[in-house]
Amino acid sequence: MGDLQAKTEWNAILSINVLEHIERDQEELAAYHSLLRPARGALCLFVPARPEIYAPIDRDFGHFRRYNAIGATQETGNGWIRAVEPSYYNLAGYFAWWRVFAC
Repeated sequence: MGDLQAKTEWNAILSINVLEHIERDQEELAAYHSLLRPARGALCLFVPARPEIYAPIDRDFGHFRRYNAIGATQETGNGWIRAVEPSYYNLAGYFAWWRVFAC
């Protein structure tokens, strides 16, 4: 969780291309949950999608995993983080990534 202050009420956490770089992502999600729970805050995640196209280049980028919409709803140990509006972006990129890197 780094330097996040646990004694502060958080209304929102925005994480863009971060969670996939954290090996113990469930612990990170649990930390986010504990920070957001008192204020019923929102967690906005943007992560690489579709585990089936995880490729060596992902590992080279320092990614431990890719996610899917089902995986976006997680039990954190302290409670649930629920995906409210999961969305996929860049459909064309999926096929390009699959063809170039994941095969």
